[in-house]
Amino acid sequence: MKIVVALGKQGLKTLLVWLMIMLIIGLITTEPTSVFKAQDLLRAVVGVILSLLVYRYSLWLFQPSAFLASSLHFNLRFFWQGTLLGTALATPLLLLQISGWFNIHFAQPESFDLVHTILNALTLSLVAGVTEELMFRGALLHAIEKVLGTWWAWWLQAILFGVLHYIRPDVMLVDIIPLVFMGLLFGAAYILTRNLWFTIAAHMFYDWIILSYP
Repeated sequence: MKIVVALGKQGLKTLLVWLMIMLIIGLITTEPTSVFKAQDLLRAVVGVILSLLVYRYSLWLFQPSAFLASSLHFNLRFFWQGTLLGTALATPLLLLQISGWFNIHFAQPESFDLVHTILNALTLSLVAGVTEELMFRGALLHAIEKVLGTWWAWWLQAILFGVLHYIRPDVMLVDIIPLVFMGLLFGAAYILTRNLWFTIAAHMFYDWIILSYP
């Protein structure tokens, strides 16, 4: 019973942080159109900065934690390692997309503007890479870890990462399995480094590369 109560308290704290981040992103950012607009990227940057501030100044909710306070300390080495990881994960899938392997699910357009597509992909991946890592590998993982320990936190944040993506209209049921796998991978990367900039870079560059080809 104590565990249930403790999880409930941590869940409410996590939900509060999530709602603040989602409110910021919902109010500030806009869905990119087929034609890239600089203001969309600017809005994304502002939304991301505010989300980082919300996370930074919400850390007291989850204290004490040996790792939480340093989770947002920028580390260039970790950032570049995360960039390499995201690129390595995305490149094979991008090649399969280009080859037509995924045609059964995704119809390739007859033509598209490569520059606009890449810049729109940057806008989307910046928001997703930062906010989802703050929400799942940041607030949620630490909230569960405080009650159940690292092992359960690793698994549960990954499962919720996959399942909660299903509310999006473009995500199919079959997509949950690879999303859970990505949640496990990013979760493991965070647990090993205890630095969110590693997973933010990996998540952002993975999405950017995948989304750069429609």
